[in-house]
Amino acid sequence: MKQAVRKILVYTGILTLILIVALIIANTVGSGSAALFNIVLIVVYIIVVYLLWRTFLTKNTISLCDALKQCGSKKAVASKDEQEATATRTGSVCTQSGTYVCSEHDDKTVDMEEGKRFPPCRGDGKGHSAIWVLQQE
Repeated sequence: MKQAVRKILVYTGILTLILIVALIIANTVGSGSAALFNIVLIVVYIIVVYLLWRTFLTKNTISLCDALKQCGSKKAVASKDEQEATATRTGSVCTQSGTYVCSEHDDKTVDMEEGKRFPPCRGDGKGHSAIWVLQQE
């Protein structure tokens, strides 16, 4: 498992433990507003975990080999040039301008500029989260 993934899982675990302890303390105090406090605490926990994971996912690009494994692609072996290509997900910030192709729909491309966020792919007549691969020219 990658170090970055371990780190984010540890942070999520720590936040979960903090939530559990806070809920136990709130319920042992026995205040009349404990139920409201519990709801607010859980909502805050969900927001913090969401932001933590979203930040992690948008900052990390993945290699083409990882992208193919995650998509369940049936390509047996990628060429050396394809293995060196970079891939990124919908919603990530573009770090290298160029033309990107959806890993699931070879005919769907998007021209990206640095700093812009990747859109969803419009393949199959509906939008879906995609892994975008920079085309080598």
